[in-house]
Amino acid sequence: MATSYGGKADPFAPVIRSTPAGGLRLLLLRTGAVLAISLPLLLAAGLVGVGISAWAAAWLVPCLTLTLAALVLGSYIGCLLSAVVTGTGWFLLVATVSKLEMLKDGQVRSLDVVLLHVLQNLLDVGAQLIWGVAANVLAALLLLRRHSFNDMRSR
Repeated sequence: MATSYGGKADPFAPVIRSTPAGGLRLLLLRTGAVLAISLPLLLAAGLVGVGISAWAAAWLVPCLTLTLAALVLGSYIGCLLSAVVTGTGWFLLVATVSKLEMLKDGQVRSLDVVLLHVLQNLLDVGAQLIWGVAANVLAALLLLRRHSFNDMRSR
């Protein structure tokens, strides 16, 4: 989604941004199209992998939060770079917490066991509350920054 919106990646960006449907509205429509494809795939993966459970749905709030973070950051540095920064940040967070978890108790455990434990901690009920609050704050910031997506500068 990030590569399909922006001055350098989208050759029609100046034309699209100057139309009434341009700017944040178009970006949110494109994001909605990606979610319309991703959510059924998530549901299917959840049914195949773990069955119908809260674990499969627990990914939705962090995904929403990270998407909003990428959009807010994109209002400052461009969508492509913000997607790279957000994705790299998530990867580094999970990798760092996993490494600390492996060093914490001194036991040698396989990485997949540690990674599953870390992801469960990042997605448990308490973390979901934090993700939800962060999503609301980021949504408010995105609302305040919505006009920056109409800017004609190429980013």
